[in-house]
Amino acid sequence: MLSREARTALYRQERIRLSSPRYAWIDTLFALPEAVMYLKLVEFLEQPSVAKGTALDPEQLWRDVRECIDEAHRDDSLKSVIKADLARFVAVDPSCPRRCTSSARAASGCSC
Repeated sequence: MLSREARTALYRQERIRLSSPRYAWIDTLFALPEAVMYLKLVEFLEQPSVAKGTALDPEQLWRDVRECIDEAHRDDSLKSVIKADLARFVAVDPSCPRRCTSSARAASGCSC
């Protein structure tokens, strides 16, 4: 982990441009699993026992994760597994319909 001084020196010298391909937008719930998968793979691949002298290419890893997630959505392989055993993957909250209805009423300004 970088020291506070090292972080300050590094980030104050480099202008952050969010339009750069170096950054990815994590702005939907669909993007969140990709980010988590990428993070976990980086953590795993950076372990000395796994790395063994090989260099990690973070940009290629991100492209690989994106490609695999896109393929899983495209060929329905992930969704079909989840739909086959929905109870295993989705926790039913009996109060959810009431909360959703209450939230919708509140959002519409309904006072009933």
